[in-house]
Amino acid sequence: ARRARRLIVGAVLARDCVAIQSIMLQDRNTYNSNKTFWRAATRRSLAPQCEPATLNKNDELGMTPLMWASMYTGEPAVIELLIERSANVRAVTKQGVTALHWAAHYNKSARAAEIVQALLLGGADPTTKAQNGLTAAEFALDNGNSAVAAVLAKLPRQ
Repeated sequence: ARRARRLIVGAVLARDCVAIQSIMLQDRNTYNSNKTFWRAATRRSLAPQCEPATLNKNDELGMTPLMWASMYTGEPAVIELLIERSANVRAVTKQGVTALHWAAHYNKSARAAEIVQALLLGGADPTTKAQNGLTAAEFALDNGNSAVAAVLAKLPRQ
């Protein structure tokens, strides 16, 4: 896990969103019950730029790299870099779930509240409801994600 964390942090410091995307899309199926998500992703050469069309491409599950990062990264800089490189923070799955919903439901890292803050600063809409009628705050409450629920509870009601 430490080696994987060094890889993702190194990619962020190098501002290489293609490397981040590669790590997320190629290796997301390898996480185990301990959420050891980021494993080595050195299988192909990586370009220094990342086109928004590639960055916002949905995978076979309807997920974007930003959605996967929102779920599993403990590094707010990953979210910030993806947004800076034009990741669509308001993209939705077929079920109407956004990156903010995924972070609220799954991200229980020590820095989950910072992940949510980065999404909000990047333009995420906390009032968006998934097809099940729930907002990100309700996703957080339903899954016992109290740190994220507290951040979302402080937002003005619309």
